[in-house]
Amino acid sequence: MKVIQLLDKFCFGGGERVAITYNQTIRDIGLDASVLALKDSRKSNDEGIHLVNNYRRYLCFIFGVITSDKEKNSWLICHSIRALAIGILFKLIFFNRVKLCFIQHLAYSSSKLKLISFTQCFLEKVVQITPISEKLLAKHFSKKKIFYFNNYIHSKTYVDNVSVNTQLNDIIAEKGARKVISFVGAVKQGKNAVHLVELAAHLPAGDYLFLVVGDGEELLLAKNRAEELSLENIRFLGYQEQPLQFLELSDYFFFSSYNNYEMMPMAVLEAKTKQCIVFGYDMEVNKYILPSENIFKLEHFDEIAKAILSNTLIFSKNEFDAVYGEKQFKKLLGIIA
Repeated sequence: MKVIQLLDKFCFGGGERVAITYNQTIRDIGLDASVLALKDSRKSNDEGIHLVNNYRRYLCFIFGVITSDKEKNSWLICHSIRALAIGILFKLIFFNRVKLCFIQHLAYSSSKLKLISFTQCFLEKVVQITPISEKLLAKHFSKKKIFYFNNYIHSKTYVDNVSVNTQLNDIIAEKGARKVISFVGAVKQGKNAVHLVELAAHLPAGDYLFLVVGDGEELLLAKNRAEELSLENIRFLGYQEQPLQFLELSDYFFFSSYNNYEMMPMAVLEAKTKQCIVFGYDMEVNKYILPSENIFKLEHFDEIAKAILSNTLIFSKNEFDAVYGEKQFKKLLGIIA
């Protein structure tokens, strides 16, 4: 059995992280595994990730893998609607030799899911990555087509390069006895990285160090706000391919997203894996992944600071790990019942 995961551009966001995690699990099972995407701003040293310049080479890669061994079926795992359209093309060409699976990464509207549901005759499964989409998927897809497979973390996909990361070494030296509170992710609208800056103004600088790990269009906004507040205990570290190194140094993780249609944030699972206490706002997905004590009203920084200072926030373990991932993948591919 061969498995190709189809992405659009390789931007190294949440979808890319999920694909890399899947790829490692597929290898662990002992199957041929590859990820295919168009080249973009990010690169990868993973030999299982194939980045091509255009769709002609994209299509040729898929064709080559499918025809390389006629005795093996090929699974095409589609991480976007465009990838699904390409997968259907190969399904029509090769029929039963190709099996299709669609991953619902985004919070699609009911009308868009209805349109996607017209393709379910070509699909083996539609993967539900979060509990919050259960009712909406059930409205449009056959029950036997829906497969609940929560996002999960696989430690092998995070390369340890501590010795060459001077930024990390600087933070280690600077931290001292202070607690570290981090934001990790794309610094863009809806992610609210600037809220970490606002929180920093509500806690004593001598006791806390704040890290913004990521880049994006709102990075300058966050930096300017830190300057306005004269904060000297916040560090902007830019994009990091291996954010877990910084989460290992962190005591808290501020999941500051709000009303931006988060489905199942990998960053939260990563933070929990590294023993961080995670807190965030009162949006739907957080009800499934955070203790109620760690959920706050939007921008209630006084309450958040009070909870941190009084040590009332609760640590919760990540239950979605590599063991979970392998078991679910074997079910998805029909290796076990």
